[in-house]
Amino acid sequence: RDGAIAEARLQRTATLVLQGPADLPLREAALQTLAWRDLDDAERSTCPPVIVLADRSTLRGAGLDGLSRLLASDADVKVVLLDDGDPLDGSPDPALIALAHRRAFVATTSIAFPTHLFGSIAAALATPGPALVRIPAPSPRRHGFAPAVVLERARLAVTARVQPLLRYDPAGPGVFGKRLSLEGNPDPSAAWPQAADGTAVT
Repeated sequence: RDGAIAEARLQRTATLVLQGPADLPLREAALQTLAWRDLDDAERSTCPPVIVLADRSTLRGAGLDGLSRLLASDADVKVVLLDDGDPLDGSPDPALIALAHRRAFVATTSIAFPTHLFGSIAAALATPGPALVRIPAPSPRRHGFAPAVVLERARLAVTARVQPLLRYDPAGPGVFGKRLSLEGNPDPSAAWPQAADGTAVT
């Protein structure tokens, strides 16, 4: 990132020299404090984002504090969290922590909904600044089910709203609630989704 800032500073300085404005010394001095947040999209594109893969164990203690600070910054870091924790164990939800900052792109998606999954990852990579993509990763060994039903368990977790699909784009129009999307969840307007036999999926 420092290299991208230095290159942008050099290019902007060269442009100023060619233009020769009356306040050239002042503008050159102002460029010395150029920071990542001051770069435009073209200048930022010279520095690819850092992609971090993590699991829930990475976020214990200091790891969770570090994630919180990262998501509150302007760093172009994309965190893909393969969340193998129990959604009902009472530990802090990293996606909710990310949403509290309101500056990072945030998505909770699922391997059982590939369109939402790949769309979320593409949107995170296209977003300037930090992003968190949380992918619940049910574990047959830890959670006690056959490996053949992993996709079905992931689908049911979304259907039962234990781990709903969610996407938050800080660059979206409107206020906080307007930037939050629950698109892709089954029966979002129903009190509870219905199973084939008419019973509520809870």
